[in-house]
Amino acid sequence: MNNAILRKQPDELELEAGGRVYLLTCYPLPGEASADLYGFDISSRKRAEETIKAQPSRSGELPEKGAQVSSQKDGVLLKEVVELKEVEKALMDKLWFLETMISTIPVAFFCKDREGSYLGCNELFANQILGLPKEKILGRKLPELETGISPELALEYQRLDIELFEKGGQDIFETEIMCSDGVSRTFLATRAVFPDDAGKTAVLAGVMLDISGFRKTEITLRNNLSLFETLLDAIPVPIFYKDMDGVYLGCNELFARKVAGIPKEKIINRTIYEMEHNIPEDLIPIYEEYDRKLLREGRPQSYVAKAMCANGELREFQFNKSFYNDTSGKKLGIIVVMQDITELKQARDILKTSEERYRLVAEQTGQIIFDYNMKTKVIDWAGAIPALTGYGVEEFGKFDWEAWQEHIHPDDREKAVKTIVDSLDRGDKYVLEYRFGRKDGTYFYAEENGISFIDEAGAPFPDGWSNKGHNREQTRPEKAGKK
Repeated sequence: MNNAILRKQPDELELEAGGRVYLLTCYPLPGEASADLYGFDISSRKRAEETIKAQPSRSGELPEKGAQVSSQKDGVLLKEVVELKEVEKALMDKLWFLETMISTIPVAFFCKDREGSYLGCNELFANQILGLPKEKILGRKLPELETGISPELALEYQRLDIELFEKGGQDIFETEIMCSDGVSRTFLATRAVFPDDAGKTAVLAGVMLDISGFRKTEITLRNNLSLFETLLDAIPVPIFYKDMDGVYLGCNELFARKVAGIPKEKIINRTIYEMEHNIPEDLIPIYEEYDRKLLREGRPQSYVAKAMCANGELREFQFNKSFYNDTSGKKLGIIVVMQDITELKQARDILKTSEERYRLVAEQTGQIIFDYNMKTKVIDWAGAIPALTGYGVEEFGKFDWEAWQEHIHPDDREKAVKTIVDSLDRGDKYVLEYRFGRKDGTYFYAEENGISFIDEAGAPFPDGWSNKGHNREQTRPEKAGKK
């Protein structure tokens, strides 16, 4: 055996015992200072060889014809012996290959007889699972071994093995095992029984794949999915997502309840055409056209469209669509966020109408209305601008804080600026009069009423608009002078 291990080559030895002759072959294990030993009964072959060797000594005692017959028989017998040796060698080579493969595969392997005694195993099974040398395992049953496996579980495995011997075939199951290093691992066990020459199940072979890493990853993914769904349901706007073929894969609770009007599970794996009773027929082509545009252009999109809600009300939503990808960057589908802007749009329409009315009133009453943003230094002007100043609306709209000061009469400028600055500091109303220069170089007397907004920290409020007011022309008995 030592020679086989040192040379890393199989070594053969013939041994006589009990009137029989055995061929022992020692197979060194890859990367280890140990070897497996296999034996075959070659008594019949040895007797045949002895018969052949004895024939020449008797050849002179036989008649010539008998010698020829004997020679023919010897030739046949010699051929059979040669063939038998070749078969034995082929079997031994295959056995060595099988043993090497079993020792190197990254799964635990074992085999048992009908009584539950181990016939063989690989190093991974012996070291990682049982924590014992192979020689202490072979020929013994699992309940007889001192391992990290509890006695109750060892007896249960023994019972399952007996059941499989009785019914035959194979089975697959998952099991949790305390390994020799004190770590509990999850294994996918596959067992199968094999018959002997008489057709009876004689050997049970099993492989055990460590799937602990897969199970931990699965648990992590499930937890992440649960967190994702919880976050999705917490978002106060309808959200849904679908694959590249338009099949709904998921949504949040608000979309299911407010928009679709059906449970989540009845939305998943359906297309827009399978939800026609929830979506008006005339809106489907609109949604599809935006999807096609998204696929063509490949960039996020935002648009406003109507959607029928679960209560039958047609409301306006701002749709924000984008792709979601896998870890390699491949597009998997489309995610859609819907923001209900019905009330906002109504408020904007009302505000727009009010502003238009205010502008008309200002124009008809000869006033100029303004908002001064302290953050941007921009003044928003409206009203009777052409009538009072002679400037066009677009031209006067470019006037900023400095331009406004420059058009105030030099004698009134310092007082006007100080009044507004003091109002900004206090955050209150103000009234002032000053002469303002027209485009033609003349001045008109203006009365300005305004109010300044500041927050608790003294910053412009709200939205940066710090000063709001209006100007109107004041009549004077005397004519306004020229610059």
